[in-house]
Amino acid sequence: MIRYESRLIKGIIEEVLSKVNRSRLQVATHPIGIDIRVKQMKDLLKLGTSDVRIAGIYGMGGIGKTTPAKALYNNICDGFEGSSCLLNIKEVSDN
Repeated sequence: MIRYESRLIKGIIEEVLSKVNRSRLQVATHPIGIDIRVKQMKDLLKLGTSDVRIAGIYGMGGIGKTTPAKALYNNICDGFEGSSCLLNIKEVSDN
C-alpha cells in the first residue's frame, strides 16, 4: 500500500513540475492540419528510444516550416528536463 501511494505522489509531483514555469511558443490561433504534421514529425524522431535525435526543417521561406516546428516543440517539451527551440537561425547568424 505504501509503495502505491509513493508512486502516486511521485506521479503527481512530476505532472505538476512538468506544467510549472514552462513557456510555450506562440502558434497560429487556428492551425489547420497541424496535428497530422506534428504526429508525422514525432514518428520520425522516434521519441521512445534512448538515441539522440536532431531534426532540421528546411525549405523556401513562407511555406510553413516554423508553425509545425513550434507546435511539435510545445507538444514534446514537457517530456524533457530541459528544452530549447532555435528559431530564425539564418537571420540571427547573419548579424
